[in-house]
Amino acid sequence: MMHNHCEPQIRVLDLREYPLVATIDRHGRPQVTSTSPCPAVQAQMLRDLADRVEQAGHACCRPQHPADSAPLAAHPPVVEASAPVWRDHNGDPWDLALTWVDSGGSEWWWAGLYDQASGVPLMQSNDALGTCPLDQVHMMWGPMRGERR
Repeated sequence: MMHNHCEPQIRVLDLREYPLVATIDRHGRPQVTSTSPCPAVQAQMLRDLADRVEQAGHACCRPQHPADSAPLAAHPPVVEASAPVWRDHNGDPWDLALTWVDSGGSEWWWAGLYDQASGVPLMQSNDALGTCPLDQVHMMWGPMRGERR
């Protein structure tokens, strides 16, 4: 059965098992839920998590610059009128005429629409029902490689 990777899925988390749950919505707004009432304890848990993520050393990551830490939707997108190319906040071009293959082998292609709130291209997949913004696809299932259709 196919499902939409971009649609929210309801999950119940037992805070006895997870002492801290951090979420970031599609607009980049964070929310932290914790069993600890102390913000200093919550901050230390997040720093420990950040250290573990940074030390993982994934080959798929480019060197990060301070500007790269902001979500793509926070920056105005640029769409070139002469070709279906979209440039993200780094200025990297995304050729919307290509099929983009994610790290799991799923194919994504431009649906011909842009997200009304952010201006990010909406992508369709052979594994998902519906559409998903390109920045979310790249963040969740990257790195991606472009292939001619």
